[in-house]
Amino acid sequence: DALMDLTYSYLFENLDSVYQLNNELISLCEANNLDTILHFAYTYQGFYHGEVGKYFEAMKFYRKAEHLAKAFKDTTKLAGCYINRAELYLKVGKIEKSTKLNNKALDLFRAIENYKGQGLVLLNLGSQYEDTELSAHYTRAAIQILENKTDSLDQGHQLAWYLSTCYSNLAEYFLKDSIQLDSSFYYFNKGLELAIEYQIYNQISGCLGGGGSLYFNLGAYEIALQYGLKSYEFAIEANYLLDIVLSTDLLYKIQKKLEIILNNAEISIILPTYNESKNIRGILDHIKKSFPSNLKLETIIVDDNSPDNTAKIAEDYFHSIKEKSSHSINVIKRKAKNGLSSAILNGIQES
Repeated sequence: DALMDLTYSYLFENLDSVYQLNNELISLCEANNLDTILHFAYTYQGFYHGEVGKYFEAMKFYRKAEHLAKAFKDTTKLAGCYINRAELYLKVGKIEKSTKLNNKALDLFRAIENYKGQGLVLLNLGSQYEDTELSAHYTRAAIQILENKTDSLDQGHQLAWYLSTCYSNLAEYFLKDSIQLDSSFYYFNKGLELAIEYQIYNQISGCLGGGGSLYFNLGAYEIALQYGLKSYEFAIEANYLLDIVLSTDLLYKIQKKLEIILNNAEISIILPTYNESKNIRGILDHIKKSFPSNLKLETIIVDDNSPDNTAKIAEDYFHSIKEKSSHSINVIKRKAKNGLSSAILNGIQES
């Protein structure tokens, strides 16, 4: 038991240790007929060989685990063996064989009404046909099975993880089609709500990252940046390397896009005024400090014939900074007070 626990603790961190410990575990189990633990040891060893690219060796150990599962007549373990072999076939591009094994696992899980297993298999089937209608079909089927099951079973947290992943995958599918962005928003939000409810930090990160990508594609870069930063924060909290990489990549893309925009942008700020003599210098100073000095920026002040010298103060301010800044200030002095809407339109025409 100690060896098995130690092996599992290294499973996703130190593969060399997995291999060494597992050899000890297999020898001990084979010598003492500990077939139940031996099944797990064969599975771990199959996982190790699959991760290091030794697929033939991995298949050999998965088949040994499958032989024991059949001897136990343990449906859940046998279905798990089919899933493991299906993943191996997928890695080497044999999708038909992978699909066949996944469907065999699905039939076994259906026979014993194992919703977690059914959800996992359908999720796997959806993932292997990424971004296709078949992917969406399997993912919807997984959602149909998993929805409303999270609160009724002991495995609620795990089921919530699967369901949240399904929502995210379906959102990604709809993200490819600009006509179905509303559906993408809907499923990203559902996945995020579920992940927050069950405090699944890596899923929260993934859903936030997906939402950030969605806003990025829509050109809403500031919102995308907020989502990206939150995604990175939760990825760090979960210590989940894949999401750390994905969220960092999203933030990098946003940064580069914003740099391009700022370096090439020509921005006009329209500022309608009336009796703003006490505020105008502070407002203009704030605008100057809020943008990079190399940005092509003009502030158009449309003064509605203010009797308090607002226009004159604005002109004086511009003369005091024009040698030090690329920002320009254009003051339009109107001869009558014609109102806010008219002032905005006047500014747009001059921009």
